[in-house]
Amino acid sequence: MKKCLLIILGVCFLLLSACGQKEEAKESYVVYTGTISQNGTSDAKSIFVDQLEPEEGKTIKGPIELASISKISNLKDERAINVADLVVGDEVEVYLKSDFSIQDSSPKKIRYQDILKILKE
Repeated sequence: MKKCLLIILGVCFLLLSACGQKEEAKESYVVYTGTISQNGTSDAKSIFVDQLEPEEGKTIKGPIELASISKISNLKDERAINVADLVVGDEVEVYLKSDFSIQDSSPKKIRYQDILKILKE
């Protein structure tokens, strides 16, 4: 009897503790759109866009280098694509961490760590 009661109390305690945990905060992001300004090559590790325009906020004037070799996919079917598959004039959506930073160099650069994904439209 005591054993059964302890098991029931243990299960109740487990359920209560699981319900009390806070949901993990989701990573916030911003979405920019841009146009590819240089053809990709098979050995390239970055893509270049003329400028990045946000849904809301300030446009980032380019050219801008996005270190993004493994984060590019096709919007239509979500399949991964390579840098070499991008050509001048392709439209892309760039998902960045909301606290991303731009390296002030020539051209401007956005680090790989700040890029969540890039979708070719």
